[in-house]
Amino acid sequence: PIFERHRSASTKKLSEYVNIDGFRKGHIPEDVLVKHIGEMTILEEMAERAIADAYPAIILDNELDVIGRPHISITKLAKDNPVEFVAKTAILPKFELPDYKAIAEKARKPFDKADFKVEEKEIDDAILGIRKRMAHFEKFHKDGQDIPHDAHEGEDIPESELPPVTDEFVQKLGDFKTVADLRIALSTNIKSDKELKEKEKKRLAIVEALVEKTTISIPAILRDAELDKMMGEFKSEIERMGLDVDQYFLSIKKTPEDVRTEWMPEAEKRAKLQLILNAIANKEDVLLEEKRVSRDVAHVLEHYKEANPDSIRMYVETMMRNEKVFEMTTTIRAFVEVFTGSDGSRKVPSSSFSEVPPTSSS
Repeated sequence: PIFERHRSASTKKLSEYVNIDGFRKGHIPEDVLVKHIGEMTILEEMAERAIADAYPAIILDNELDVIGRPHISITKLAKDNPVEFVAKTAILPKFELPDYKAIAEKARKPFDKADFKVEEKEIDDAILGIRKRMAHFEKFHKDGQDIPHDAHEGEDIPESELPPVTDEFVQKLGDFKTVADLRIALSTNIKSDKELKEKEKKRLAIVEALVEKTTISIPAILRDAELDKMMGEFKSEIERMGLDVDQYFLSIKKTPEDVRTEWMPEAEKRAKLQLILNAIANKEDVLLEEKRVSRDVAHVLEHYKEANPDSIRMYVETMMRNEKVFEMTTTIRAFVEVFTGSDGSRKVPSSSFSEVPPTSSS
């Protein structure tokens, strides 16, 4: 019987954790072990091993696209009888993709005539900001003095105390020889910033349109995974500000659960969007260059040495795949050839979710 074949391995494993006078760990006879820990303990270990073997086969045989870990309930467990169990798990929802190219085309149209021209006043304002920051440093933080921010907050430095805009001044700011060099660099930066903001607005418009036009029933496990991610990012940001997370929640008179409840609609939207992007990537046969994936995974692991490499790979692949989908939906053109099947490329499974634990019953 399939269940009974796990008995030998189970008794051996359990005997490694039991101290019985006269016997070495891992070498305790079965009858002695049973008397010491009980038959049911052995049956429970056997059941865990049997289910760990059976569950993946059930998923494959039934062609189920499961997400997350299953909830296992053993309904029958007795010696010399088959083990019976019920497994509950979330299934990746099936849904019909709308005409995402037409939706994206309509959503991006208002941005087609965006003007990224940089006015002289914008450059002047940027230079004024630099002069104020320089004067602020000179007045409050130079030569070892460090006057607390609260002591001079809101204090405006008069124009007469600001450094004059000369070639000598701009040479202190970086690789500039003249004021004209600085103005050219600022103009380039301001234009790039405008383009980036416009790109993000365009993407947001496309996201909102795709989410609105797609009907999906979101499994709670995906919504909760997004909530966990959002809460993790939020706590990290608080800590980066030098604040205590618990004290912060006390100061806003809310609990983490209060915040999670407030964020639930946004988490569901994010989970829904990821399902949509996965489906588009699958339909468009999005491929990722393996060398680039490996390089980015290695880069992330340099900064997060304790992270799980498999989880990092899933995260990197998800982010790269999303980027390719956005490139397509924002430009409405085919992917460049390097991402359509060159040697060493691989297709990313449509069901990968970076924040959802992989299926496992062990």
